Amino acid sequence: MRVHFVGASLSAIAFSRVCLRNQLGEKALRYDPWVIPRIGFVVAMTAVAMSWLDRREQVAAFPLIIAGPVLLMYASVILIRAHSRPPALIALIVFTSLDLGAYGLSYGLFPPSDRMSGFAEVASSPLGQRDYRVAAHAFSAYEGGNRFAMLGWRQVDGYSGLPPSSRLLDGKPHINIFQVAGVRWVARGGQYDDVPGLIPRVDDWFEVPNPLPRARLVSKVHVSKHLSRDIATAQPDTAFVGKNIDRLSGVPGKCEIVEDRPGAIRVQVKTDGRQLLVLSDRFHDGWQVSIDEEACGLHRVYGDFMGCVVGPGSHEVQFRFRPDSLHHGKVLSLFGLAFLPMCTLVSSRRFDRTHCQAARE
Repeated sequence: MRVHFVGASLSAIAFSRVCLRNQLGEKALRYDPWVIPRIGFVVAMTAVAMSWLDRREQVAAFPLIIAGPVLLMYASVILIRAHSRPPALIALIVFTSLDLGAYGLSYGLFPPSDRMSGFAEVASSPLGQRDYRVAAHAFSAYEGGNRFAMLGWRQVDGYSGLPPSSRLLDGKPHINIFQVAGVRWVARGGQYDDVPGLIPRVDDWFEVPNPLPRARLVSKVHVSKHLSRDIATAQPDTAFVGKNIDRLSGVPGKCEIVEDRPGAIRVQVKTDGRQLLVLSDRFHDGWQVSIDEEACGLHRVYGDFMGCVVGPGSHEVQFRFRPDSLHHGKVLSLFGLAFLPMCTLVSSRRFDRTHCQAARE
């Protein structure tokens, strides 16, 4: 990703310089036009060396490895020709369009390929309600669970492109981890095959016995400094927390999720004592919690999840994801939109003055 970003940045700079050079004259801008072909040659030689030194299955065939550097060098030649022949810029645009189009269409024209619906239906074998999660290791038959995201299943370990940081899953997997995370189905493959207590089911699936609900109330907590070790002794009525919570009491009450949208979760709670509401969604400092529209503190539970303390009676608990970065991003985006027209106006006036001065000389 970083290589592509740097390449795109250099290409934009080179393109702008070529445009200015054609308008202001050969002496207005001086730089070595062979820099990009040299970079392409180095990249090509590196790709060849990698193909010979690394024999893993992830490495593509040699023609595909060398195709990228060859195309880069060909585009560089067009860019160099643009110095003396402005129509070459049009050829560069056409070349880029054809390259991106061929890459995109290759998924539908060349095997192996499949329709989106058929790709997702392969993962529809887990049975049961979708209130529970699924787990799929990166080396499972389902490629780290990418298909589950397309089907709307909740995944405890993310998908292959975006695995979340986890205090529970980073260590050795244990059946109690799946239970407290609300996992019902575990895909065969990888280190999940060796977890004791999983029940073999249809096809490529294990079933987790007695997974805990996504939202629940507990009246007992245990401060854990070694979560990966203590999780083996976890009990359904006890939650592991980072700091002690005093004065919890009563039989665990009832709770129900009545609203579930991205960044917005609402839970109805009824309890006869002061208890901890545990929600097996990822903890983040950006989550804000309110009980009956009054703000309250957020607790980290089981290292990965979040919770809050509720008093006796019936309450409505709201979780809202409002991190500072989201607010700052909105402000900066509005500032950028307001600043862009001003920059465009100033740049156009400076270009006109420079162009007029160059024409006089």
